[in-house]
Amino acid sequence: MDRKYFECMTELGLEPSFTEKDLRKKWLELLKKYHPDKYQTEDESIIKFAEEKIIKINEAYEYLKENFLEDKEEDIDTMDYDYEKYTDDFSEGKFWDKIKDVAKKIGLKTTSYALILYYVLQKKEVPFKDKMLITGCLGYFILPIDLIPDFIPIAGYTDDVAGMIFAIRKCMDYVDDEIKQNVSNKLVSWFDVEKDYVDNLLKDI
Repeated sequence: MDRKYFECMTELGLEPSFTEKDLRKKWLELLKKYHPDKYQTEDESIIKFAEEKIIKINEAYEYLKENFLEDKEEDIDTMDYDYEKYTDDFSEGKFWDKIKDVAKKIGLKTTSYALILYYVLQKKEVPFKDKMLITGCLGYFILPIDLIPDFIPIAGYTDDVAGMIFAIRKCMDYVDDEIKQNVSNKLVSWFDVEKDYVDNLLKDI
């Protein structure tokens, strides 16, 4: 562990024994605390401080995320995901607003994962337990986007993508041709790519 590692821990208020869950929890807490929108009625110097603080928080999170995980690779199928507590952070309106806004920032493949889960969620035959997993997973995906100001690049998607893949694998029996077609149509219109390219991408999911 280098000096920057400890500086980042200090920035986020973490103990040396922090876990991945501790890291994300602290990150979200600090994003809420210092989000510039909370200080719009304050002096400009306070707003500037909040903006600079948000940048430091995100840089610290990204650094610790990258270095903390380098020796902790796990098989996606055996990872422990606790997404049900994020179900309240999901809504259809919020999902569509955000996915349209950030699709090109997070890329075609990550966007496809989110869309697949959304369309699986619409199926009546999907068991309640699986719907809770999907709703929580999408809420977990949406939450940091809501908290990160527009002037900050989208960050922290390593575990979000892994979580979506995990949820898709759990619900793979419901990912039919109709869902893939709906996803394909959205991706073609948003990313201006050939439909054949997108269809081939979705075949591998």
